[in-house]
Amino acid sequence: MQKHIVVVLGMHRSGTSVITRALKALNIDLGDRLIPSHNDNKKGYWEDIDINNLNVKILSHLGYNWQTLVPVLPEEVIELTKTKFKDRAIQILNGKLLNTYIFGLKDPRINRLLPFWKDVFDSMRVKVSYIIACRNPMSVARSLKKRDGFEFEKSYFLWTEHTILSLYYTQHDNRIIVDYDNIIENPEIEITRLSKFLNINFSTKSASFQEYKKEFLETSLRHTSYSIPDLFTKEKIPPNTITLFRILKSLTKQDFTTNDPDLHEKIKHQLKCYTDNFSALSYMHKCEAEISHLKNIIHDQQKQIGNDIEYSREKDDALSLVKYLLSDNTVNSENIQKLYSLKFVIAFARVWRFVAKVRGKI
Repeated sequence: MQKHIVVVLGMHRSGTSVITRALKALNIDLGDRLIPSHNDNKKGYWEDIDINNLNVKILSHLGYNWQTLVPVLPEEVIELTKTKFKDRAIQILNGKLLNTYIFGLKDPRINRLLPFWKDVFDSMRVKVSYIIACRNPMSVARSLKKRDGFEFEKSYFLWTEHTILSLYYTQHDNRIIVDYDNIIENPEIEITRLSKFLNINFSTKSASFQEYKKEFLETSLRHTSYSIPDLFTKEKIPPNTITLFRILKSLTKQDFTTNDPDLHEKIKHQLKCYTDNFSALSYMHKCEAEISHLKNIIHDQQKQIGNDIEYSREKDDALSLVKYLLSDNTVNSENIQKLYSLKFVIAFARVWRFVAKVRGKI
């Protein structure tokens, strides 16, 4: 039987974890080396550690990370197929598929590295199905603002790039678009739709689905929900981001994506519009890096000031005690010992004006 890999694509915070967990409800193997849950994702990332680590190394090798605004160029990614990274990727996936015929994986970084991973899949001669997460960019932006402190504008650019690349590089492949909000509201309908796409027998009465629905899915997973009209009435959102979301949203109504030349041209045009901003995005990235550096300097200086203030308070307390002991007409062994102890505290004081008058008296 031909091995089968199911790849979940989409921007960070767009519902990829919820969709990947749904694969488990369909009895698709996700492996046993998953990234642990965290406060910002208490239900789990459902993301393989080995694949995640490899993607982090690859992006770093190219000079990027998951939040770099500069678009990753196709020629950069294609060059990776000639490196040791490809051998490592094949080794990892062969290990994941060793005891199963179908394996599900997810890492939003894959969106930016799709030409590389597609070459890996081709070399392995495995069947590949793609699931692209759809979530309103306004919701994604607010989630990233809460978790990472990103400005909305940055999140819109990142959402646009990840979404364009996922659609462009899978346009001739077996894929389906899944709406995150629809899974939260109608899990039976969406998971049934997924099962048909993947040709997997499924019942909404199954124990695995009931566990997913009752113990994993919660309305609290979704903190915001916006519609297409909201994109025009709220903060200023890039026009190509709005256009792209309308395209993506329309595809969630299909059980599978068809080989539509008109759709391909639209996506191609969107990709060109985005990459045409390369210089501007590069400049924004440099500015952001400089701002981040300055913020770190300010943070360190504020921390130092706080330490100095606390240290000054300690010196004030020490000086008060010294003055008290020196003014005491009764000089006894206990007072002498206290003065001797304070000598070392004051001798190394960083705030000279607090101790200059005392240094000569001890």
